[in-house]
Amino acid sequence: MSDNTAVATVSGSGLVTALNGGTANIIVTTHNNIAAVCAVTVGVHNSGIDECAAPTPRHHISNGSLIIDAPCNVAIYRSDGSLFYSGRTGCVENLPKGFLILRINDHTIKTLVE
Repeated sequence: MSDNTAVATVSGSGLVTALNGGTANIIVTTHNNIAAVCAVTVGVHNSGIDECAAPTPRHHISNGSLIIDAPCNVAIYRSDGSLFYSGRTGCVENLPKGFLILRINDHTIKTLVE
């Protein structure tokens, strides 16, 4: 479910569709009432998701670096599928510009580095 359907909607199968620039929280609840929230930011300059931050581990991108609140297993892939970085860390510097796929522990995140 999306808390801002003007920005993003969620289909019955869980597919998130970006509609307009802005932010929305995507909320999912499992059959045994465990809930998770994914904050989605949709950029007005593109048609995709700029960043989807999983509740844990917390992370952000600043000045071309990925900063994570605690060291964890990280894999970063370029948009062409090639591996940029893999290892256990709390910070990866000099990220390439463009769309990246981040795998942080068990969370997969698509992000845009400008």
